[in-house]
Amino acid sequence: MLNNCTHSVENNLIHVLIDLFTAGSDTLNSTLNFSILYLAKHPEILERVQEEIDQVIGKSRLPDVEDRKRYYCIDLTLSETDYLFLLS
Repeated sequence: MLNNCTHSVENNLIHVLIDLFTAGSDTLNSTLNFSILYLAKHPEILERVQEEIDQVIGKSRLPDVEDRKRYYCIDLTLSETDYLFLLS
């Protein structure tokens, strides 16, 4: 009986984890799609974001976690797209 109970708990845990992962993936996908559309409709913002990436990172290396502190325009753009996505 205990073996069946353990098996049931494990199955339930697996299903809950799959649900959480799927929900998170769907939300991320929707947010990214909205952000790409937003930047496509506002090329001037996309240009500023690209300029900031070029200034902070340059073309000779990959981004680093420490670079995040210097992303002023990117942080504002992400906040704005999150806000607009929630309103839509």
